Amino acid sequence: MSRKGKPIFYAFDLLWLNGDDLRSLPLIERKRHLHELVRGSRCHAIIYAQHIEDQGIGLFEEICALDLSPRQ
Repeated sequence: MSRKGKPIFYAFDLLWLNGDDLRSLPLIERKRHLHELVRGSRCHAIIYAQHIEDQGIGLFEEICALDLSPRQ
């Protein structure tokens, strides 16, 4: 993806935490752990990606409007 400005990491899933394998947990539980980590972080280049269902087209349009569209 291309974007103007500093890079930002969008975190949407957490597979490991402190050496523990979280892959057997439901996605919503892994996202809860991830949200806590990102919220407690002092790093402003990491953004928690909220859970989105059934809104793919609208999400893509927002990404394009924010200049986060894929490189062509």
